[in-house]
Amino acid sequence: MIKAKDAIAEARRHIGTPYGTRPGELDCINLIKLVIRSAPGGVKNYTTAHTNSLWDSYEMSAKYRDLTDRYVGLALAEPGMIAFKANGADYHHAGIVTEAGTVVHASSVYGETVETPLTAKEGWTHLAVHRYIDTDDSIKEEETMDVLYKAKV
Repeated sequence: MIKAKDAIAEARRHIGTPYGTRPGELDCINLIKLVIRSAPGGVKNYTTAHTNSLWDSYEMSAKYRDLTDRYVGLALAEPGMIAFKANGADYHHAGIVTEAGTVVHASSVYGETVETPLTAKEGWTHLAVHRYIDTDDSIKEEETMDVLYKAKV
């Protein structure tokens, strides 16, 4: 299992990588695959075909289900979740939610991997929990413990 902070750090390592599908480039689904394959606790042979198949995996049997929860809207956003842009039933773009209320994603619009706000204005409409990324508030727990420690001092 990948900790949310490790998934985010791995995604951020690729900011600035050119957008595309050729060697040395990334599109959005390949960024997610790379994070899951490369982050500590990841799955080296993880694969999914495209963003629609990732979103639709929730409907599959447990063996093939990559997503364990899906949400419409952004209110339940947690670090490490997968954010999606959708047009009707077409889930055409995805990225990884950060602790800063942003999304790291490989963007054709920007021509590279970027970190942008997680807002409906930016086109983000759906969230999901990936079975390989732990979104159990591990980042928030660390921040809370740090605040509690400082309060005692």
